[in-house]
Amino acid sequence: MKTKIVLICSLFFASVMAFAGTINPFTITSQHEQQHKDYQSYSGDVVMQVNSGTVINFVGDSEHDEPNGMVYKGNVEASFPVSNMSKQTVLVSTDKLTVIQEHNHSIKLKADNLTVKYINKPAN
Repeated sequence: MKTKIVLICSLFFASVMAFAGTINPFTITSQHEQQHKDYQSYSGDVVMQVNSGTVINFVGDSEHDEPNGMVYKGNVEASFPVSNMSKQTVLVSTDKLTVIQEHNHSIKLKADNLTVKYINKPAN
């Protein structure tokens, strides 16, 4: 009986760990969503809420600070790891992106349209 309980507990722990690795570090709301072969596209008042503690790298042709947040324009890309354990990176691309730091340290990304793609990190 004792080994049966230990086995059940270890299986439960393993399943929780496996599930934890599949949780996205973000949520997206938009008016329209389209699944493509290797990426997703979103349009119409797109809001991506990124969990606190996630480090995001931003690149754009220009950037400036506005009262509602930092605005990136022209060939904008934002990238961040799926998780600390994952070998994948989330790549977000758009033409204009507003970045808002929330009070709970999460980050809100707002755009008219976004493309989201998962990129595998190269092996070292």
